[in-house]
Amino acid sequence: MDNLRRRRKEIMRWRKDSFILVLVVVLQLVTSVHASFCDRYYDEQLIMVYNYQNTLTTDCRGRSLESIPKYLDPDTKHLLISSNNIGKLNNSIFEYLHLTGLLTLDLRDNDIKYVQESAFQGLVDLEILSLDNNGITSLSPNILKDCSKLRHLGLRGNPIQIPDSEHFLNIRGLETLDLSDCNLNVLPKALLLDSSKLQLLKLSSNKLINLNTEEFKNLRRLEVDYNRISSLNQHTFHSNTDIVFLDLSGNVLSMVKHEPIVYSNSLQYLYLNKCGIVEITAKHFLNLTNVEELYMDWNFLTVIRNDSFLYLENVRVLSLRYNKIRYLEPHIFKTNVRLSQIDLSGNHLSLGGTPFLELPSLTKLSLSSCNIGNLNHSAIFVGIGNLRSLSLASNNLEDVDVDALDILKSLKYLNMSDNPLKCNRMLRMVWKWCERNYIVCSAECRSPQGDWNMVRYLKFSDSENIKKTSVEVTEESSLILLAIRCFIPFGAMALLIGIVFLTRRLIKFVILKHHHYNSHYSYESDDSEQECTMTTEVGSGKSPNHERSAHNQPQG
Repeated sequence: MDNLRRRRKEIMRWRKDSFILVLVVVLQLVTSVHASFCDRYYDEQLIMVYNYQNTLTTDCRGRSLESIPKYLDPDTKHLLISSNNIGKLNNSIFEYLHLTGLLTLDLRDNDIKYVQESAFQGLVDLEILSLDNNGITSLSPNILKDCSKLRHLGLRGNPIQIPDSEHFLNIRGLETLDLSDCNLNVLPKALLLDSSKLQLLKLSSNKLINLNTEEFKNLRRLEVDYNRISSLNQHTFHSNTDIVFLDLSGNVLSMVKHEPIVYSNSLQYLYLNKCGIVEITAKHFLNLTNVEELYMDWNFLTVIRNDSFLYLENVRVLSLRYNKIRYLEPHIFKTNVRLSQIDLSGNHLSLGGTPFLELPSLTKLSLSSCNIGNLNHSAIFVGIGNLRSLSLASNNLEDVDVDALDILKSLKYLNMSDNPLKCNRMLRMVWKWCERNYIVCSAECRSPQGDWNMVRYLKFSDSENIKKTSVEVTEESSLILLAIRCFIPFGAMALLIGIVFLTRRLIKFVILKHHHYNSHYSYESDDSEQECTMTTEVGSGKSPNHERSAHNQPQG
């Protein structure tokens, strides 16, 4: 008996332990499934997926992510995950997430400090990789060995230490490389394993002193602005016969008087802004016969000689903004027969009674912020009669003589904004001239204050009633505006009253119609009841006259 009881207790204890074990397993499974569902739901709430040209794009920008989200669509071609808090890229992370079909990977503006050697393993179709503005200090030379189709690589804003003894990256076929703001002191000779296809190299905002571009034979665009380059020797671009764009802005160049700035016959776009240039001569542009656009803004040029641009035969755009130029010889551009745009804004020019420039090909001229006083001479723009756009904004113009502008038969745009113009007879003639020739003009009057359209209302009988007429126009305009402002509330009130009146009439009409219908229905009901009563009396053999006679007989 005791053994049987003991056996039963053991069986009950075993059943209890089994039940607890099963319960723990079930709870663990439920918890893991719930966590997986929550992770998936959390990730789905962070991303935005959309199709563009039949390619799937996943947008996770600015989501405060600390890692690449799980459960992304394996068919994603463009992954945008910039502006997050990702700090590390582990080995085979994209293979683990089944994202080996990526074409674009944007990881800009994160906190990535360490990238493992096989982080980009499996990305055989990757074409664009951006790692700008992170904290990457070093990269393995073989980190992109699987990315055979990579064309554009961005590493801007990373304090990368590039070794000089070996190749920085063992990669072929790269077309664009951005190493701007990477604290570089020297450009290594062996930057890439194969740079034969590299066309754009960005090295802006570094500490480079010299340039060695022999490796980049097919380079077409080089940006080395804001470095510490002082000069370029004749061997700098000796092997670069295809370079067309060069930006040297922000480098303090030491201009040797009889030596060219750049030794290159293929350049078409040259930027020399903020280079501390004081003087230029024809020798400085000796080998730049193919330059089409030249920018020399924010320098210290004061005097430009007649032959300074002698060899720039194909230049179309010339910008000399914010220098210290006071005077230009009229025939300074006599050999620049293709020059069509000149920007001289920010120089203290003086326009006298002689022609300003002799350049028939010029179509666009900017003289903004040049401290120009008045335009009272008819010969100022004689040599540039084909001008289509003229900017005289932010000067000291008070009076403008229409004869000075009448020579510009092709003018379509005139900018005279931000000038202390006087609304007088001369300005009205300019306004009529602009209206007659369909010229778009931007200007405003300072004395008296008003916009450009106000000039059309001015009527001048003599010079004494100018102010009076303008004041009358202003008062008339004010009265019109006051009348409009007063009419709007009264008109709104009248409209509201009309709506209320019509609403009341409609309600009254509906009520009357309903009352008429009820009265008609009640009348028909009474007639039917009377007919029923008559029918009943006829059926019983009695007539109404009989009932009436019986009622009239005396009782008792």
